[in-house]
Amino acid sequence: TWYEGRINLTLTRELTEAEKEAINQAEAKAEAERIKVEARTRAEQAAWEASPAGQICSQYTSWTKDDCTKLANRRVWVGMNYDMLIYLRGKPNHINVSNYGRGNEYQYCWDDRTPSCFYDNNSDDIIDAYN
Repeated sequence: TWYEGRINLTLTRELTEAEKEAINQAEAKAEAERIKVEARTRAEQAAWEASPAGQICSQYTSWTKDDCTKLANRRVWVGMNYDMLIYLRGKPNHINVSNYGRGNEYQYCWDDRTPSCFYDNNSDDIIDAYN
């Protein structure tokens, strides 16, 4: 009969001093790059926190960086929430509530601003339109 078996063979080789030095240099280079990236990230975060948008986001932590950037640039958009609109413009001069059978719909108007009126069509505090 034939016999089939497996043999595991483990070879251990000592690294040369040159190989050890090359590995140490590669590890040191990778560590230096990691430290450099970490420092750059910290600097970028500090710059963001010092910016007008970063100051807004530090006050309103649930708002995204994109939202805070738009607000710092005095932008309005469909999808912003009512609190963002109040932050940007202050309280409206007029709030008109309508109900056409689907629940309350709100119109927020400022007399001296353009766009002057913003609409929340489903009472979710999200701006659905403006003019």
